Amino acid sequence: AKELEEKESYVFVHPFNDEDVLDGQGTIALEILNELPETDIILVPIGGGGLISGIACAAKLIKPDIKVIGVEPEGAASAREAIKENKVVELKEANNIDDGTAVKRIGDLNFEYIKKYVDEIINSI
Repeated sequence: AKELEEKESYVFVHPFNDEDVLDGQGTIALEILNELPETDIILVPIGGGGLISGIACAAKLIKPDIKVIGVEPEGAASAREAIKENKVVELKEANNIDDGTAVKRIGDLNFEYIKKYVDEIINSI
């Protein structure tokens, strides 16, 4: 993708570590809270961290007392490890049947959002 960006003058949009992507992901929280205003917990899968960052930020801005819980696979717990180490870390491997959440390293931008807006991260099997 980066080669095409340079060669063809395309615009590269990172799949999860990009402010515009996070803004788009945040619209999911708007829809959830518009349709179900009584919602008090939102569970969000974590891969690179973009989805949860956008949802958590928007949800907390709309409803500060809402609880946002991240769920990531036990074999690819890059967000949980980053929180534990208080810095972005790269896992040696990411083992998970779902390739969308099998990410070795969360985005730097997303790490900051997760620290600020996510209440808890749990592992799935």
